[in-house]
Amino acid sequence: DRCSGLTSITIPNRVNSIGYCTFYRCTGLTGVTIPNSVTAIEGCAFDGCSNLTSITIPSSVTSIGDLAFSNCSNLTSVTFARQGITIVQTANITFPGDLVTKYNAGGVGTYMRAAASSTWTKL
Repeated sequence: DRCSGLTSITIPNRVNSIGYCTFYRCTGLTGVTIPNSVTAIEGCAFDGCSNLTSITIPSSVTSIGDLAFSNCSNLTSVTFARQGITIVQTANITFPGDLVTKYNAGGVGTYMRAAASSTWTKL
């Protein structure tokens, strides 16, 4: 596994975009802090980060690329701080389960699911 020793990361404030497959298969990654300088999370950025449990998408983010959080099997909490983020989904798996559908209907807020479930609920 790539970067399996990386357990947490705070993206620096000077970063505008989290690039394509930046943290692909970083299976040890459990926590990520994304600053308000980031406007885009590109495709595959966190694909395969199977131990990532939660993420907050700051209000600065306007787009999330295809497969950005695919295969994040333990992702159980996602907070969106902005309404209307463009989320690309060609294969319908940018996030696990039905999260994109729930976000598009419910907007800003925190969404949670049980680890084995594909159904998300807005808190």
